[in-house]
Amino acid sequence: MRKAKKTILISLIGLFIIFIYVPILISYANYRSIKINNENADQFIHHLGAVVQKKDSFECSEKIKW
Repeated sequence: MRKAKKTILISLIGLFIIFIYVPILISYANYRSIKINNENADQFIHHLGAVVQKKDSFECSEKIKW
């Protein structure tokens, strides 16, 4: 009976690792592999500064015309 409990415990720990840690590790690996293209960063910063100076508030969903 004791061996069966040990086997069940080890199986549950293994399943926990597989179903919890493996997706987290895969997600982190995908996150690290993504490259961000900042070719319009300077234009965005300039536009954002201009909008902030013109208005007291603004919507982040406003479309920027490049």
